[in-house]
Amino acid sequence: MKPIQITFFLAISALFWFGCGNADKSAASPPEMNQDSIALTDLVRNVYVWQEEANQQEDFPVIGDDSDTAYIGTDWKAFDARVNSFVESGYFHTEFIDNHKKIAQQIDDNLKTGKTVWLMDDISPFGNGANPWCNCQDYPDEYWKKVTLTDLKIDNENANFSWTWGNGFYYKTSARKERGVWKISYLEGFDFNKYWGS
Repeated sequence: MKPIQITFFLAISALFWFGCGNADKSAASPPEMNQDSIALTDLVRNVYVWQEEANQQEDFPVIGDDSDTAYIGTDWKAFDARVNSFVESGYFHTEFIDNHKKIAQQIDDNLKTGKTVWLMDDISPFGNGANPWCNCQDYPDEYWKKVTLTDLKIDNENANFSWTWGNGFYYKTSARKERGVWKISYLEGFDFNKYWGS
């Protein structure tokens, strides 16, 4: 073989080898991403079926004073039952549950110290007046069937995305893997830093 032929042969071999290697890498990533995307979509849909159809407990139950005119603190017995329902569902990461407890404690503190007054006939002074599960007042029937994910970003075992039922609606959500299973770790409507209207 002449030197030019050898050089040409080596160049073609290198291109073929690197091309195959890159093709393998690019082919390996999308299926893994697709599997996570499918798992996360299923998780969100299951959470909302659970919330809308199977679970009607209040997120932050409160108790009234002796005269039944104002709320004076968190109803911890009812709240513990709510937290147990999160655990039993298997859909929620401890990060979400801990945040829920933090909100309940802040509500309790605000009511007990008088920082916030909540009369029984008034709407809740906490949150933004919308349903925190969707940050919405109304929603389509069986909206969970229409849920799709957008802006999905996965970094190791953490996922950040928004879910939508269409019509320009988006709701920020995060999930984390726990023993290899995706679980909800953050829902926009329960963001502690935004729950007080600040």
